[in-house]
Amino acid sequence: MVGAHGRYFLPGGGSLPGETPDETILREMLEELARSVRIVSKIGEAVQYFSAEGQQYRMEATFFAAEFTGEATGVGEHELFWLETEKIDAAFYHQCHAWACRQN
Repeated sequence: MVGAHGRYFLPGGGSLPGETPDETILREMLEELARSVRIVSKIGEAVQYFSAEGQQYRMEATFFAAEFTGEATGVGEHELFWLETEKIDAAFYHQCHAWACRQN
């Protein structure tokens, strides 16, 4: 997981125009953690509604299991944190991120 402002998330983000979910996660891992990954499998998809800073959001997410293919190639936007299994539900800002972790 990655942290930002006291909240924790799975690495990832929005797709660029014309980008597939697979391509998005490969790009986002390089940007956020400066690491390349190999996608092992698709975990699933989820839709979550949430509020942040007075705004309402609808998030559509696709989750993948992946493996690092090497060490970091530089400095990413975020720091990588490893999560103990028993802390999954309490750690994530988005409930769908906890759901995805429990699927693997």
